[in-house]
Amino acid sequence: MVAITGPTSIPPSEFAPPTPAVAALARLKQRPVPTEAQADALVRLETVRAEMQDAPAKAAAAKVAHLRNKLMAINLAARTASATGDLKFARSAIADVRALAKELAQALKDAGLIKESGVLAGAKAKDESTATTKETTGEADTGEAREGGRELVKELHKIVAKLRVALIAAQIRGASPQEIKDVEKQLRDGEKELQSLNGALGAKAGGERVVDFRA
Repeated sequence: MVAITGPTSIPPSEFAPPTPAVAALARLKQRPVPTEAQADALVRLETVRAEMQDAPAKAAAAKVAHLRNKLMAINLAARTASATGDLKFARSAIADVRALAKELAQALKDAGLIKESGVLAGAKAKDESTATTKETTGEADTGEAREGGRELVKELHKIVAKLRVALIAAQIRGASPQEIKDVEKQLRDGEKELQSLNGALGAKAGGERVVDFRA
């Protein structure tokens, strides 16, 4: 005799139709295949986005190249000052050195390559604006701008060294001690700014100082 048992329970999840929420979730998981036109549009958008990200670093590299063109005139004034002891040329040269360093620092800051530098003390640019830019600049252009900046600062240090020799020449020439002292202060301030920019660029501290002259 065969025993008859009750009906076997069947899990409702195996046979019951999906609930509206489950069906909606399944539809969300299905990724639509883009058309050819949509795929082309996405490629163009990515290209534009990449170009926009690289733009700040490219602009900084171009600015560095432009600033290098100003070195010849500044170097000529420094050589004239060191040869003649004429402090008029020395003042002009150190003012140009500091102005060029400030332009360089601002260009690098705008590109997000440095956060702050003593050259820009008192500038109104916000540090927060550089944080995101730094993450999006192109690596190749970033390296070019940064290395160009280091080389430019090195050349400015050489000019400052010539101007220190000019102070000695001015003293021998019989220039006013107060006038020499004033130019010396400008040189010290310029050196501090260059050292700060060196640090911001990750370069080793120290410039090319031939003579540490004090009036």
